[in-house]
Amino acid sequence: RGTLLQHPPTHTMSMSGAVAALGIAVSVGYLGWKTTIVLVLGMIVIVVRRERNKAGGAETEANLPRKFTKPVPEKKHLTTRDGLKIHYYVVKGQGFGSGSGKVMLLAPPLGQCGFSIYYPIMAKFGDQYTYITWDYRGLFSSDTPARIRRISIPMHAEDGIEVLKEVMEGWKREVHPSKVRADIMVGHSMGVQVCLETVVIYPEHVDSLILLNGAHGHVFSSGFQPLFRVPVMGNIPYWIVQLLLSRPDMLRRFQKVMKPAMDIVLPLWGRWFGSKLLKELLGERYLLDFVNDYLGSILDR
Repeated sequence: RGTLLQHPPTHTMSMSGAVAALGIAVSVGYLGWKTTIVLVLGMIVIVVRRERNKAGGAETEANLPRKFTKPVPEKKHLTTRDGLKIHYYVVKGQGFGSGSGKVMLLAPPLGQCGFSIYYPIMAKFGDQYTYITWDYRGLFSSDTPARIRRISIPMHAEDGIEVLKEVMEGWKREVHPSKVRADIMVGHSMGVQVCLETVVIYPEHVDSLILLNGAHGHVFSSGFQPLFRVPVMGNIPYWIVQLLLSRPDMLRRFQKVMKPAMDIVLPLWGRWFGSKLLKELLGERYLLDFVNDYLGSILDR
């Protein structure tokens, strides 16, 4: 009986095979062999990942708490060397304001507001660190410079260090100004470039780096073409971004149309194929919350 319970009935397997064969035949007829092969491989990857998540896999080894309450950060701003108002966020940890306090400076990926994608790291280390992040100039609550060339990776790196110094200003009685530094600086996506630029400009202010899923050089050229370069291909995302910036009304309409669909699709996708660890940590709707944090308020300005 135990053996019978471990295997699906033969007629169920036959029915599933027939449905799969029909789906492949229809796909080949409408989309062609190449597209069908890509779709099938994609579905295999999704199924394998889903089964791995069910089994726990390596994710369970992260030793994260079962429940995580998103911290409410202090929201502040400073005026930069070139007169811009930069908003930043602080979650205070143990030893805040003393020589024993540890600091983690988090460089956000392009389009993220607040800590969002770094919640698993914050859950892992808890109040061992004071966490600091900021809104890049030109995004969300931070000012936009009059000259577009004042928005660049080096400028973001300079802003990050100014934020770090501002937060640790009150620590200088116990910490010498030359020792004001982040114990760890973390970057994801474009944040990796900001981290690397920061340690080039200010190596004395960062002890160590954690780099996650980043790119080198010009992100539109390297990030979307990891294997080899295609002429002009790097310009296409740039042209799309420029078009959307010139037509915010188009972007708002697109967001308005897509939001109801995303409110349905993303929770279902997260439930079926999402990370088991993140679902346990942040809840079933973690993927929708992430997208809302990532781009939800980008048009509010």
